[in-house]
Amino acid sequence: VAIPLFKKYEINTVNRIAGFMSQCSYESSDFRTLQENLNYSWQRLRVVFPRYFKTDAEAQKYHRNPEAIANVVYDDKNRVNKLGNTQPGDGWRFRGRGIIQLTGRWNYAKFGDYIVLNKVFVGTIDKEFCCDDDL
Repeated sequence: VAIPLFKKYEINTVNRIAGFMSQCSYESSDFRTLQENLNYSWQRLRVVFPRYFKTDAEAQKYHRNPEAIANVVYDDKNRVNKLGNTQPGDGWRFRGRGIIQLTGRWNYAKFGDYIVLNKVFVGTIDKEFCCDDDL
C-alpha cells in the first residue's frame, strides 16, 4: 500500500525514504503511540512551550492537564502558524494523532477529504472519525 503513495509524493530515494521513516518514528515514539502525549509537568511546559507558558505561575495552572495544555498550545489565537482551531476545545479535539501526528482542525479536514475522495477506506466513513478516542 505504501509503495504507490511513496511514488506519488516523491518519497523515492534512499534519503527521502529514510527521512520520512525517521520522522514517522520520531512522531510516534518509535511506532509505539498513535496519540500525542500532552501530560506535561509545569516545569517541562516551561522548557517545551516557553512561548505559551511564560512564567512558573502560569505553567503551574496547567500542570498534568493534557486537555487544557492542548487548548492553549493549539488554539489559533495563540499561534503564528494557524491550524484552523477556532472553536473552544479544538486544541484537544484535534491534537496530534497517527504515525505522523496529524494536528489541527484544518489538517484533519483535509485528510478526511483526501481519504473520502480517493476511496482509501471501503464503506462509509465519518469525516470526524479521527477525533474518536476509541480508535
